[in-house]
Amino acid sequence: PEANNSRLYEVTGLGALLLTDNLPGLDALFSRDEVLTYGSATDAVEEISWALSHPREASAIAERGQDRTHTVHTCCHRMEAFMQRIRELL
Repeated sequence: PEANNSRLYEVTGLGALLLTDNLPGLDALFSRDEVLTYGSATDAVEEISWALSHPREASAIAERGQDRTHTVHTCCHRMEAFMQRIRELL
């Protein structure tokens, strides 16, 4: 029920524009100007239409998403967060 799957990082890391469902926790991972989100099928169609009709803006969003992934969501960052969580449990 929360936003956190490998697709978020794979798509943005490659520099593609990510359209993802607006799940709780997404704001902690990406800002609204780094990915596109939808809450319903109608929203998804609207976001796709917008992206196709605004290629420069969509490209800028994809670039910001890639920057975020490369600076904050690397494997090293994920592993450090994982290890911190393990330490908290011990």
